[in-house]
Amino acid sequence: MGATINRRHGWGRVAGVAAVGAALVATGVTALAGGQPNYLGILKGANPTGYQVSPNAYDISGGPVTVNIQQNVWSITGSDETVTLNMRVHHILTLNGVNISDGQPGQTGITWTRALVHETTQSLVGQTANQTITVAAGTTATVMNWSWTFTTCGYFQFDIANSPPPILGSGFIRVLGCGQQLAPRLTPGFWKNHEAATTALLPQILGSFSVNDFATAVAIFDAMKCSAPIDCLAGHLLAAELDVASGSATCITPTIADANTLLTSLGYDGVGIYTTPTSAQKTQALADEVALDAYTNDSTSSTC
Repeated sequence: MGATINRRHGWGRVAGVAAVGAALVATGVTALAGGQPNYLGILKGANPTGYQVSPNAYDISGGPVTVNIQQNVWSITGSDETVTLNMRVHHILTLNGVNISDGQPGQTGITWTRALVHETTQSLVGQTANQTITVAAGTTATVMNWSWTFTTCGYFQFDIANSPPPILGSGFIRVLGCGQQLAPRLTPGFWKNHEAATTALLPQILGSFSVNDFATAVAIFDAMKCSAPIDCLAGHLLAAELDVASGSATCITPTIADANTLLTSLGYDGVGIYTTPTSAQKTQALADEVALDAYTNDSTSSTC
């Protein structure tokens, strides 16, 4: 394990780092997730993209996963600027003194905020090789590309910078699928007919609508008709969310997020209560429904 960093002193800039034995205790602050609008007075960085943001998760139960990250950067001096940068990856060990180093399988997961990061301890996993790039003057962004292969589970923070900070860009990645026996994926029919199992995993959220009890869940499953694509999507989404909550593979989380975004945009408030979807929204609902249905019917796979 690398040096442990206590993040409790905040995150906007670095005031200094004090060495205490083998540990490093941050006495100042670094950047939170996002891009730096003024890096060393020479560059502006956009939010890094191309990766799944926590609480969405990568699943490494089938083997290591390589994550590719992009960041657009611009010169803010009116001249070409040459910089040397790398990407450092830290494993988040604790939050408010609670061990979360496994990434919390079977739980909803953490959407990281400034206040939460203040209360973490982290261990350096490693860093990429240095990249020396020239960022051209003008309004066209220079694209920086980074990659990291994850072989262990947990929450991770990546920082794009040189050493020491400040930070040009940061983000949070969640990795699951280590060492645990994945629960089987179960269909809407199972959850509809097994009250105790379903109730134990409620509430679940569909868009902005909370499924708080078994009767509501059954009504949603009963409304899964081809003539009502949004109600059909809601039933498949609920089944997939129950599967993930029970410990099934998390590879479906991007589709779950996409479906929830659609339901939120339609003001979904239960069976039959939503705005009329457009043709494009119906097409999206069908695509998500097909993916969710395939997931819940593939009882043993760890991938999607």
